[in-house]
Amino acid sequence: MAGKLPKSEVEFAAEYLRAETRHPWDPSPEKQDIFDPADEKTFESRILLEVVTNYVVKHGNNLTHHDSVPHHPRGHAMELTRPLDPSYERYRYLTVMAGPSFKNIQRVQQIHGSSDYMAAYKFDTSGIIDSALVPTLVPDVWKEGDRQKDSPDEYTQEDYLWVDMTYPLREIYIPKRRYHCPRSNRLVCVYTHIDFQRKHSLTTYTYTPKQNGIPDNEYTREEPDLPPCEKERQRREPDQWPVGFRIGTQEMVQGEPSLGWGVKPEWTARFQIDALRKLPNEADAREYIKLFDSGGLVIRPGGETKLRAEKVKTNPVHRMDVPEVIRLPIPPVS
Repeated sequence: MAGKLPKSEVEFAAEYLRAETRHPWDPSPEKQDIFDPADEKTFESRILLEVVTNYVVKHGNNLTHHDSVPHHPRGHAMELTRPLDPSYERYRYLTVMAGPSFKNIQRVQQIHGSSDYMAAYKFDTSGIIDSALVPTLVPDVWKEGDRQKDSPDEYTQEDYLWVDMTYPLREIYIPKRRYHCPRSNRLVCVYTHIDFQRKHSLTTYTYTPKQNGIPDNEYTREEPDLPPCEKERQRREPDQWPVGFRIGTQEMVQGEPSLGWGVKPEWTARFQIDALRKLPNEADAREYIKLFDSGGLVIRPGGETKLRAEKVKTNPVHRMDVPEVIRLPIPPVS
């Protein structure tokens, strides 16, 4: 039977949480991006997702090379090949987004899958997984109309983090605070931590603009938990998208628990980051994590809220290979 999803706190020595990459179009040192939590702003600006990076299926199983999941604009596949050996496929990108509504995705970060053929072969032949911490964007506090107003009254609660379920997601780490450990003289990073490897279910919202006989207790005409300023924006900027969702549930851990949520490309997980960060330890996190059908999300390149792509350019992870991710396990804080 599905149970709770308790929140906890974990600590890592900052020296082990480093990732770096050079832009593929300009590999000079000047264009190197570094995730180093020794810098406070860098620490606060990245959420860590624990991802199974070597998950694959054999070529032709459920995926088609360069094709995509129906109604999923971000579901393209990649292929791993070697002469005389099996060919493998996985989804090309782990797509992470930020925005206050499924109709208002403002920032997008796409992280390319690993190119390590032998890691994929190991997963297929022995089931051994490689997992890594992937630094991803943290949702900004959204300003009304992006008019650069400084008054706190103009801010909503944190934007949501949206993650396409195209890679097995095992855990999430949300930055909370840092401190110096006097015993070891190390800088320690404290994260809000949620483990997805235990049995649980989540509420799902499938975009369904017309109720068409769906029972009232399984249908809503409102997106749940909209920030107040986003409600006001939608009132000011009405669009042609009628709102309606069929409500359901999804069992999240099916099969091998070490794969966490597994691959469920039909869903995009929405995390209420600020609420999760403030939860008491052992409190159930499921109230602040919901699933939306992946094809229903709308990325807004215009209007009052701009797609803030300039911030995505500095995200340090472009591919799920070392040194661009943080390989696990990490030594415990001593």
